Amino acid sequence: PGSRYFIEFDGVYMNSTVYVNGQEVGHRPYGYSSFEYDITKYLKQGDNVIAVKVDNSDQPNSRWYSGCGIYRHVWFTQTNHVHVKHWGVHVETDAKTGQVKVEVELAKYPAINIHRPTIKNTVFDANGKEVGLKVKNPHLWSVEDPYIYKVRTQVLVNGKVVDEVWTTTGFRDFKFDAETGFWLNGKNFKLNGVCEHHDFGCFGAAVNEDAMHRKLSKLKAMGVNSIRSSHNPPAPELLNMCDTMGIIVMDESFDMWRRKKTAGDYARFFDEWHESDLTDLVLRDRNHPSVMMWSIGNEVLEQWSSAEADTLTLEQANLILNAGHDASTLAKEGELSVQSLLTQHLAEIIKRYDTTRPILAGCNEPNPNNHLFKSGAIDIIGFNYHHQWVKDVPKNFPGKPFIFSESVSALQTRGYYKMPSDEITWAPKEWWMPYTDPSYMCSSYDNFHASWSSTHEETWDVVKHNAFVGGQYIWTGFDYIGEPTPYGFPARSSYFGIIDLAGFPKDTYYMYQSEWTTKPVLHLFPHWNWIPGDEIDMWCYYNNADEVELFINGKSQGVRR
Repeated sequence: PGSRYFIEFDGVYMNSTVYVNGQEVGHRPYGYSSFEYDITKYLKQGDNVIAVKVDNSDQPNSRWYSGCGIYRHVWFTQTNHVHVKHWGVHVETDAKTGQVKVEVELAKYPAINIHRPTIKNTVFDANGKEVGLKVKNPHLWSVEDPYIYKVRTQVLVNGKVVDEVWTTTGFRDFKFDAETGFWLNGKNFKLNGVCEHHDFGCFGAAVNEDAMHRKLSKLKAMGVNSIRSSHNPPAPELLNMCDTMGIIVMDESFDMWRRKKTAGDYARFFDEWHESDLTDLVLRDRNHPSVMMWSIGNEVLEQWSSAEADTLTLEQANLILNAGHDASTLAKEGELSVQSLLTQHLAEIIKRYDTTRPILAGCNEPNPNNHLFKSGAIDIIGFNYHHQWVKDVPKNFPGKPFIFSESVSALQTRGYYKMPSDEITWAPKEWWMPYTDPSYMCSSYDNFHASWSSTHEETWDVVKHNAFVGGQYIWTGFDYIGEPTPYGFPARSSYFGIIDLAGFPKDTYYMYQSEWTTKPVLHLFPHWNWIPGDEIDMWCYYNNADEVELFINGKSQGVRR
């Protein structure tokens, strides 16, 4: 009698309706949003039945493998009538002063007015020691040392604790600079990031915390210090792991706005649901010290006045998104278009609940007359590809920080090599012309990339040698199910990953490891399973040495410096 009961879903794909004892409790279309229902009034004494209906019948509705059904965790919670509202604790820290600011919102039930509760917040360090709301010389959170503090929020009625919530937080001081890139705690370094979809290869899309930790550990060992949650809100467990492993997160919301990319995608729900979905993303994730950017969209068609993709095949849609568009589809001088106003609206939603992080969008239209850029609501200029435009960023976007929100899109099959290794292949050549090769494989010499992109070495050279480039997010860290560029069926998974579906690194993994870490790297490839007499191009990725010498059967083949 004195309790309330809630059920929380971290994610249900998609178009879910929840029933308790045959009564409809609520409906949520977006398959990546977390949501909670108060089911107190629907419950009865004895057994109760909770049912979830999912309607994923309108296909296609995603450009990659989404999974289906209840693919993230579900939580059942019992509370006092007087309790902290769902995601009702907001913690902000000041790395310079050590001040911890805690805002708490209680659930608005009549019991609040009757009992007049009090709230007590207590801060603890990583050792469980109470340190107060102003921490002297706070231990800063960094990628090398992700130090975590925890805040305990207690709700008391007549001196008795009736609710308790724990929140993870950390002290860090970061900024993006238009001339010098990214800074964290006074240290200037590149964001060595990768884009990641949410599937786990043969394990599918269901949350698997062991597989998730394995994935992040392999990326961290490569030198990755940042993840982009492409192109949707991530599972809460991913952010928890990034908090404790020292991985910076670009937290992304949508792959489309009002204009759809596939026939049955989220665009049909956007007008009614975008505010709830974006609000819930920020409320859920704003306390994570690893989250340092909000992305309001990926390659949305609102960048242009007119752009359609939903009448094409999935392969064609991916190509035309990156094919370049006529200048007549861009914003006019002095114009504040509907697309620009929508960009401002989305940014304003975020800033209602969090003003501590910059906002960006992954844009594959690099022209400054892109409707999103013209809105003035974008804090960081993010290019998807178009590395040849980067040199003009300081001129085209004066005073704006810049990163590659998505980069590379090189294509590789682990263990397959096509010679000559210095001959670059790019495919498909045209969006209407599928690429064919009987092998259904792509060379691992870093000499094969998609038509809109570049090789790993080419993009890294741009990032490394331009101080204003804050970093990059490579497409992708791991291979993923779906989007099998450059091949169509029967290929069913991507070739983009630096690591394959089984978690085995491809050769470029060691290129990044040699550049992004201090650990000694000496990686020689390709394999040695060749026909006698074949001429083989030998490559080597290495660091911590001025030269490398190749020996075959004890005989030197030469030195490279």
